[in-house]
Amino acid sequence: MKHFHSKHRLRAFAHFCSNNGSLLFLVFLVLCGAVLGCSAYSMLPTEDQNFLSSILSSPSNVSDVSSACTAVLSAVFGNGILLFLLFLFGLTAFGGPLIVLTELFYGFCIGTAESQAFYQGGFITTAVHVVIPMTLSGIALVICGCQSMQMSCTFTKQLLPSGAHCGGMWHPFRNYLLRFLCCILIALGAAVVQVLARTLYHV
Repeated sequence: MKHFHSKHRLRAFAHFCSNNGSLLFLVFLVLCGAVLGCSAYSMLPTEDQNFLSSILSSPSNVSDVSSACTAVLSAVFGNGILLFLLFLFGLTAFGGPLIVLTELFYGFCIGTAESQAFYQGGFITTAVHVVIPMTLSGIALVICGCQSMQMSCTFTKQLLPSGAHCGGMWHPFRNYLLRFLCCILIALGAAVVQVLARTLYHV
């Protein structure tokens, strides 16, 4: 009986991997980028680490609504640029390699930020300031990366001489827009979480 359940779980896992290959691949890229970012930061001289920390650090004092809005916009700005790039890459027939590089770059940024937070404040600071908000924004970026790859493949099929799916792009494009809007809301929520984390717990 146990053998049957384990075999069934293996089949379910294999089915999940086959149906979500792009998602798992992009998650793997982000993790590889994070490892590269941690390694690169640890190999920097102390002076360069301090300089990079001064750039990456953001003020933790949020005294009123205006400063809170400014902090949220500042936190969402970087992710917003990456989301916009993924959106544009998905509208091209050659966006696949650029999407891969974008996800790898985001992982590199995560690794650098984690190392900076760890050297500055330790494990708790890293978890609160980096891991929690960047996990939320990472979900948005990975989902957008998958959508961009699918849309880019759709445009590629449009260009093939033997393509049987020419035309009829409005429906997939509308879904593409709606999913990106949902991911933008997730990224905005991650920015709010990051600002709250830096306000409530700071070194």
